[in-house]
Amino acid sequence: MKFGKNLLQLVESSDPEWGPYWIDYKSMKKLIHEITTSQGETQISDSPKQISQSAAEVRFFRALKSELRKATYFFASEEEICKARYLRVSNSLTLLRDTYKKYDENSCNRLLM
Repeated sequence: MKFGKNLLQLVESSDPEWGPYWIDYKSMKKLIHEITTSQGETQISDSPKQISQSAAEVRFFRALKSELRKATYFFASEEEICKARYLRVSNSLTLLRDTYKKYDENSCNRLLM
């Protein structure tokens, strides 16, 4: 219960644009609860064949795959944005260094004359 509350606080304090990309912990927890109540906690499937025969478990794993795909897409797109920002900053820094070197060389040449 505490993890869910902490996660909710984190979601609420993060950038609102990121909201749709968070894993829906509450719905995933409900699906797990549905599995445990329909089968009993001691009878949870442990083989792929048993899982594929349980509708509740199939729903859970489909939802999990969808949630993970959503989060993966978000992180990959944010990574691309960060790479682009890094390149812009790096190029700007190089340009500033080159400009500073030229300025510094011109200042030294004037002093020597």
